[in-house]
Amino acid sequence: MIKKVICLIAIFLFFSCNDSNDSADCSAVICAPSENTVFIRFLDSESEENLLDNYTILSETIQIMDIESKEVTPIIGETPNFGKLLAFTVSTDTYGDKSYTISFDGGDPFTIEFFSEYRGGGCCGVYTVIDGVEISTYTHEYSQRDTLPLEVTLYID
Repeated sequence: MIKKVICLIAIFLFFSCNDSNDSADCSAVICAPSENTVFIRFLDSESEENLLDNYTILSETIQIMDIESKEVTPIIGETPNFGKLLAFTVSTDTYGDKSYTISFDGGDPFTIEFFSEYRGGGCCGVYTVIDGVEISTYTHEYSQRDTLPLEVTLYID
C-alpha cells in the first residue's frame, strides 16, 4: 500500500512540475486577417441608390487628405452586395489621432476622425484599435467595432 501511495505522489510531482507557461492554446482559433482600411459607401439620402454605381460621384474626382495634409490614395472597389465603394488604407507608421478630409465634385467635403492604438499579442496578432469615431457633414452610419476596418455609409442629399 505504501508503495502505491509513494508512486502516486511521484506521479503527481512529475506532472505538477512541468515547464508550462500557461499560454493560451491558439490551435483552435480562426483569426480574421487584420485590415487597416476605411470603407465608404455613398448613398442617395432618399432613394439609397449607390452614387458611385450611377456615376453621380465620379471616382476620379475623389481626393483624400490626412491630418498632415498628405494625399491618401483612394481605391474604388466593388462588392456583390453593396456595389462600388471607396476604400483607403490607414497608415500604421504612427498611432494616435487620425483625421481624413474627403472631397469630391458635386458635394461638400467631410471629415472622418478617430483615435488609433496598437493592439498586439494574443492568438490573432496585431490589430489597430479605434475609438471616438466622428464623421462630419453628412448623415451616416458606421460599424461599431473597436478595431479597423471601419465601414461607413454616407447619405448624400
